[in-house]
Amino acid sequence: MDTFISEHLFTALFFGIAACVACFIAYRCKYFQLKAPPEEPIVSLRHVILMFIIYFGTIFLITPFMLMRFGTSSLVVKSVVILFFSFLVVISLGFLFFQFQPKILFQKIWKNSNSSFLFDVLLGLLTCLIAFPVMVTINALLEAFVYVVFHVMPVDQNVVAFLKMIMDKPRLLIFACIGIILLAPIIEEFLFRGFLQTYLRGLFGSKAAFVITAICFTLIHYSLSQGLSNIPILASLFSLGLFLGFIYERQRSLITPIVLHMTFNSISVITILFKINA
Repeated sequence: MDTFISEHLFTALFFGIAACVACFIAYRCKYFQLKAPPEEPIVSLRHVILMFIIYFGTIFLITPFMLMRFGTSSLVVKSVVILFFSFLVVISLGFLFFQFQPKILFQKIWKNSNSSFLFDVLLGLLTCLIAFPVMVTINALLEAFVYVVFHVMPVDQNVVAFLKMIMDKPRLLIFACIGIILLAPIIEEFLFRGFLQTYLRGLFGSKAAFVITAICFTLIHYSLSQGLSNIPILASLFSLGLFLGFIYERQRSLITPIVLHMTFNSISVITILFKINA
C-alpha cells in the first residue's frame, strides 16, 4: 500500500477512535444537550449586513491602500502588515458600532447566561478535546480520498504557506501569530456566531442557525489556490464550525467559542511551525 495512504489511514484510525471515545464521554455527561431557552430576537438583518460590510469593506479597501503605502516593501512585510492592520481596523470599527447601539445588544451577544467566565473558558478548552480528533479524522480520510480518486497530493493551506514565508523573520512571525491566534478568532466569532447565528436563530431556530452559520463560516475559507485540497480543508472546518455554533447555542456566551477557536488556531500554528522546523 502507498505510504501516503497507509499513513493517512493510520491517522484516521487513531484519531477516529479518540473522537469516538471523546464523543461518547461527552454524550454520557449530557454535553450535547441544548439547555438555553428561546429568546426574543435581538440582532436584526441590518446589524448583520452592517457587520459584514465592515469586515469585507476593511479587507477590500484597506488592502489596496496598504499595498500602495508599502509599495517598496517586500511581499512578506506587506502581507503581515496588511493582515495585522486590517484586523485592528475591523475590531476598532466593531467597537465603534457598539457605541451607537443599545447596551443590551452587546450584552446579549457576548454573554446571555448565568455561567461563570471560568466555566465558559474551561468548556471551550474541553470542547477542543472533542472537536480536534474529529477534524483530524475527517481531514485524513478526505486527503486520502482526493489522492486515490484524483491522484492529487494535498497542497499547503494558505496560512501554512504564509508562515513558511516569515519563519526567518521573528518580529513578523510574532505579529502574524497574534493575528491568527488572538485577533482572527475574536473577529470571526463576533461576526458569525454573535451576529449571523443570533439573527438566524430568530428565523429558523437554534439547530438550523448553527448549521447554516457553519456553512457560511466554511465557505469564507475557500481558496482557489488550494484546488482540490479545499475538499478536506473545508470539510474539517465545517466540523469545527458546527462545534463553535453548538457551544454558542448551548452556553449563549461568546467566550466559549472564542476560546475554542483560539485553542484550535494555537494548536494549528504550533503544529505548522513544528513541521516547518522538522
